[in-house]
Amino acid sequence: MTQRLREKRDQIIDDFLQQNGMSGWQRKVIAGDASFRRYERLKKGEQSLILMDAPPPIESVIAFLQVTDILQSCGSDKIITPKIIAKDEALGLLVLSDFGSDVLKKAVEGSPEREKRLYLKAISILSDLHKEDPAEALPEYDEALYHREVSLFADWYMPAIFGDYRGRDAFFKSLEPALKFLSQTPFQKKIVLRDYHAENLMVLEADHLGQLDYQDAVIGHPAYDLVSLTQDARRIVSPDLEEACLRQYLSNYTGNEQEFRTFYAILGAQRSLKIIGIFYRLFLRDQKEDYLPYISHVWQMVERNLQAPILKPLRDFLEQYIPQQRRKAVADSNMIRDKFPIGTNAMIMAAGKGTRMGELSHHTPKPLVQVNGISLLDRAMDHCFHAGVQRVVVNVHHLASQIETALENRPIGPQVLLSDEREALLETGGGVMKALPLLGKDPFYVINSDALWIDTGERQLLQQLAADFDESRMDICLAVMRVEEAPGYDGVGDLFFNEVSGEVELRGNAPSASHMFAGVRLMKATCFDGEEIGQWSMRRLFRKAEAKGRLFGSLYKGTWLHVGDPDARNEADNLLKKIEG
Repeated sequence: MTQRLREKRDQIIDDFLQQNGMSGWQRKVIAGDASFRRYERLKKGEQSLILMDAPPPIESVIAFLQVTDILQSCGSDKIITPKIIAKDEALGLLVLSDFGSDVLKKAVEGSPEREKRLYLKAISILSDLHKEDPAEALPEYDEALYHREVSLFADWYMPAIFGDYRGRDAFFKSLEPALKFLSQTPFQKKIVLRDYHAENLMVLEADHLGQLDYQDAVIGHPAYDLVSLTQDARRIVSPDLEEACLRQYLSNYTGNEQEFRTFYAILGAQRSLKIIGIFYRLFLRDQKEDYLPYISHVWQMVERNLQAPILKPLRDFLEQYIPQQRRKAVADSNMIRDKFPIGTNAMIMAAGKGTRMGELSHHTPKPLVQVNGISLLDRAMDHCFHAGVQRVVVNVHHLASQIETALENRPIGPQVLLSDEREALLETGGGVMKALPLLGKDPFYVINSDALWIDTGERQLLQQLAADFDESRMDICLAVMRVEEAPGYDGVGDLFFNEVSGEVELRGNAPSASHMFAGVRLMKATCFDGEEIGQWSMRRLFRKAEAKGRLFGSLYKGTWLHVGDPDARNEADNLLKKIEG
């Protein structure tokens, strides 16, 4: 968040506090976390409260409030959560009761006896909570979510250490038996808090424990929270204490113990692999280096679980691709940055006049037209951010100052550079050619600002393009879709796509084609060799690459929407309200 936006946010917080009778309270930042939430301690005399700052649209307090209601309905004898003192869901602000500063992680340092006592108490809390029927309002921890989470390992850690996307298919193949077991073995579903560990448990009076950071709660297998506590990513829990915790939980468990231990091992491995991916993403995308030193420890947590017979395929995969010596190596931040593969720069084409949008674009540039409350430009920028793109070039022409202001007001990255076409609109090819010095020599994304897609599969589209891009064979890789799978698209198709080889043949003079171009491509800067800045279409480069046999595609299977005119925009708006709420 820029200094200007931080000052603006601080004023919003001051106004919120004043409206809730807390004007003049001292504010002190106490923590951030792996998300974009921030916490402050509010003090007035002996009174102390906690402010949760979760700035929309990147964060929200709604889930926290919903889960708080669910947990408090279970009774304070089962789990203690903060009291809500003041709230404003629209602003993303909460004032909570203050549990103090005695985090379980610090409270047990140097005292094995207290450590065991408090850990076993935390296990008792879980056992009591799991006696409750799960809340129907919570989403399920299903196979798709397990898969999506562990994809973080394949999307961030593996490319960072290999420098490419090798081994991805083999990795998911090795997980198939475990994921199949999770989805097909019946069990009693319980509330899963997902972040039940020593940095989210607060030691209160008389050694009671209070729980923080539970807004991502779901319904799933009870072993997940147990393994979150005993295989902590940022704290060493001895194998002896882990086994003592496991035995205490099982003493009150009515199901099959061996089956529970199998779930425990699978979820422990899945969770730790996910965390390794998250820690690398925090570094590569969010510039947070503090998590890298924990990687070798988290690998030890993975290894604790690999002796489970069902995880043998995963164990074999890791021995082949990421042997012990590599897992133990200290993460070198410079090496990670140097090796992370292509796709760290992008260009969003935002200079068009949007004439087909009619009145919608008379006073608003097309990239700022909103679909379900979010502008097309913000959606494209968000995709870049979530894929780890570090720099985005945006060209501007029609109502350019509005686009500049919108970009300045974004609360999160990536870095933005403008390519000014106010004097002359250069079309797609000429526009990128003009911006080439800002994009660098490595392959980069080019994204049409009206390309609207929702990543609903296991991979984000931009990361999928990067994974499928083979520099030795390709100059351009297009995101393509089957014509019949593109809602609102009424064209005749743009190209023929070989779904086995990935080769693309442009439609040319054919009356129709099987696939369409989805408005996103990854391409080499050398495609522009010999070209000049001017008004020309990028299709010229598509034809050149096709003639050399170097035009390829990547089949996108997520949700893509046509928003080229007012009717299509309205249809997309209605559809996204159903998908996004």
